[in-house]
Amino acid sequence: MKTRAKRLKHVSHKRFVSVMIATLMVVMLSDSPVDAWSTSDGAVLINSTSSSSGAVFDVQVDGSGNIYSCGYFRGTGDVDPDPGTTENETATGLNSSLVTKYNSSGNRLWHVLLDADDNDQILDCAISSDGRVAVAGRFKGTMDFDSDNGSLGTAASAGDWDAYVALIEADGTVAWGKSLGGTGDDQATGVDFGPSNKVYVTGYFSDTADVDFDPSTTTNVTSAGWQDVFFGKITPGGTVNWVKTWGGVNTDIPNDLAIDLQGRIYFTDPCYGDRTLMEMEEEAVYLIEIDGSVRRVLQQPVIQRPNGVTLSPDGKTLYLVDSNHESGGNRKIWSFEISEEGNLENQKLVYDFAPGRGGDGIRIDQKGNLWVAAGIIIPRRDGETSLNPPGLYNIDPTGELLGFIGVPEDLITNLAFGGPDKRTAYVTAGKTLFKVRTNVAGWTVYP
Repeated sequence: MKTRAKRLKHVSHKRFVSVMIATLMVVMLSDSPVDAWSTSDGAVLINSTSSSSGAVFDVQVDGSGNIYSCGYFRGTGDVDPDPGTTENETATGLNSSLVTKYNSSGNRLWHVLLDADDNDQILDCAISSDGRVAVAGRFKGTMDFDSDNGSLGTAASAGDWDAYVALIEADGTVAWGKSLGGTGDDQATGVDFGPSNKVYVTGYFSDTADVDFDPSTTTNVTSAGWQDVFFGKITPGGTVNWVKTWGGVNTDIPNDLAIDLQGRIYFTDPCYGDRTLMEMEEEAVYLIEIDGSVRRVLQQPVIQRPNGVTLSPDGKTLYLVDSNHESGGNRKIWSFEISEEGNLENQKLVYDFAPGRGGDGIRIDQKGNLWVAAGIIIPRRDGETSLNPPGLYNIDPTGELLGFIGVPEDLITNLAFGGPDKRTAYVTAGKTLFKVRTNVAGWTVYP
């Protein structure tokens, strides 16, 4: 599959369906070469030979063009995409977390299996400037952070799901793994690197949980409602600098984050799923200051359901995906000016996807233009249409649609720029990881 962004004002749905069917047939019928990619700008199916099921939750790319897929699988699967090589792994429990590093040609360099005897899943991952991988997720039972070597010991969940975070060295060696939890549902939903490659991890906990990520000590905190937020900072050596918690009378589940040039962190806190469990009065955007203090900087009714977030290269503008899939809900991209104190001001509408499916992940390129993963082939509910086909929407800050790159699979969720020149976009959609070359380089704060 080889596509290039084209200038357009409107995408014909009939033409799009024809192109997608043809493209999908090429991907499915092409012989898989040794380098795993169907063509120079194609797709690779991770865990495609698993005896059961699996999913890739996130993909990252380092400065040398190496690709990292982070997800989980069930049953027994061949983790090497080379049809001439078989490297089977078997999940001990229902699911097992899997991190795989590929070179820019799609050849597997190494993989790491994080394996619990009951169930475990990766929910997010990040790459540091020196090629280390941080992963965050959830597990039940006894978790082995380095199942192939067994050198790190194990951690046992205290009740239902417990949260975990682990750091993998550039050579695939697991440096450390840590868990957090109590008797309720506790999950690590986001992870990233900041200055000096320190690991920042966030998620939520329920009821009473030990939140210090240290098995030798106990710091029990009881959630104010059904779920509260935790946010921690850990050194590359594994020392926990601090863990903060906060929440109201209900669920708080961070979704996405962006780090500014000063090291401050903006993150979104929507509620998707069963909204009958929601008692919080607001879905909001929060700011974590350098000293670890947290404050709310944006809330309803100014926005409805904050999802993806990114910052302009100069650090003066925050762009927010406001994605409410309910009938009549927002499917908008907003911009906000960032004051010296970090407040969000002067709200402007950049783009409106309604009535089709709106955006999920969002990134920005070095020219300051937005790239949004949005759209759907088959609507899932009332109030959602197939008007916007799935793909990457390239939008300038004034709201002009500069181009569109179609992705032939539901459900498109996220993207990241990578490669030595940061001109390769990697896209997660359903069970498939896609890559496509772009005419402009992506922009990132770290590295």
